[in-house]
Amino acid sequence: MARRTSTHLMSMVVLAVAAVGLLLAGGVALAMIFGPPDLARPGMLAGIVIAGMVLALGALWLLRDALDGHFRDIARLRGLAVALRAGDRVGENFPVAEDAEAGQLREALLSLADDSRNRASAPDNRLALVLGALNEAVVVITANGQVSLVNGTARALLGSARVEVGTSVFAALSRESVDAGLAAARAAGGAAVVAMETVDGQIFDGKITILSEDGGAVLAMVCSHGDAATEVSHDLSLHDLPPESPPPTDDMELAALPVTVLDVETTGLDPAIERIVAIGAVRMHGTSLFRAAAVDTLVNPGVPIPRASTAVHGIADATVAGAPSFSALSGDVLSLIGDSIVIGHNIGFDLAVLNAEAARAGVAWAAPVTIDTCQIAAALDPHEVALDLDDVAARHGVAVFGRHTALGDALVTAEVWRRLMARLAERGITTLGGVRAFAATATRVIARQRAAGW
Repeated sequence: MARRTSTHLMSMVVLAVAAVGLLLAGGVALAMIFGPPDLARPGMLAGIVIAGMVLALGALWLLRDALDGHFRDIARLRGLAVALRAGDRVGENFPVAEDAEAGQLREALLSLADDSRNRASAPDNRLALVLGALNEAVVVITANGQVSLVNGTARALLGSARVEVGTSVFAALSRESVDAGLAAARAAGGAAVVAMETVDGQIFDGKITILSEDGGAVLAMVCSHGDAATEVSHDLSLHDLPPESPPPTDDMELAALPVTVLDVETTGLDPAIERIVAIGAVRMHGTSLFRAAAVDTLVNPGVPIPRASTAVHGIADATVAGAPSFSALSGDVLSLIGDSIVIGHNIGFDLAVLNAEAARAGVAWAAPVTIDTCQIAAALDPHEVALDLDDVAARHGVAVFGRHTALGDALVTAEVWRRLMARLAERGITTLGGVRAFAATATRVIARQRAAGW
């Protein structure tokens, strides 16, 4: 139950009680030693001394408990401030503060962040009103077909569940018609009038305009849905691509570090023999996350998937029956990683499995430099024993979603890494070499990982 009492006030009361207990015990003890022999029965005086000591120790125990809660609140507020500084939309994911002052500070931080976001989003809101007023169905997609903006008319035309932000446009429009329209737009210099077909077979006249900077496009379809909702959903950051960066060196600042956050799902836990069934990876540059530069794919392992593994990640033999092999996908994965640092939670396991898969496929593979978020979390909080990704995410206010899916785990790990970077900076650890040396101090975790074979 959350504390509503001020920790400062509680501390003063408890200290007063402890002082009374100590004074009582000390006074009686002095009287026993220096007072007249017939002052009182020794047994009764000894009982008073013991009672005073118990009172004092009990009060001090309560004070310790109150201070533990207070310092937990301080740690949570630090995590909240780190997340807000990284630009995250947070609040409900952070535990409520246990004492009144920390709770008030938490609410003030969240209110300040909300005000800042509202001011920054004002131009986007005005643009959304304009797009929402159109009778044309407007959908903006990234180069890989991910929906980054959709207006109310498009939702009414194509179905809300099929064209929400973050989904694939191919859940609503046939891939053939979109690909043909994109090819026509490129051939025409950037825009073309085309016919687009829904997955249900409906055909609409429209226009495709290429977004030259990232290969995405604006799809506009002529229709009549005047009573459609005017709200516009968008996340145009889905189009952002990571900047070019030189190969990392130990003196490179973490704020400029090119990173690939990686996770694989496998047929089991022995990296020497297990096969990959899914790969998820996303690029980062410093604290910036680039969802447009990502890999999210199932992999046909070529062997049966044990039921015990399916129970964890939900991927069965039928799920991967039509998926490509690792050999067919390896080029995309290696291209995404490039010269970047590879980060993951217990990343040694993922890299060991990738090494084994690459050797089987005859793919040239130079193992990249890695950072293990499990090791970093253990080094930052050496008293913590719960170091699973769920536990570390919860302590840093990261919402867990898509757990035990490859891309879901990679995205959660990316958010954890952003929080860990800020905590490392508080300790003056701001370079790749510094963080690798710091990770090496997590000897207990490293020993466990080596015992597991990676």
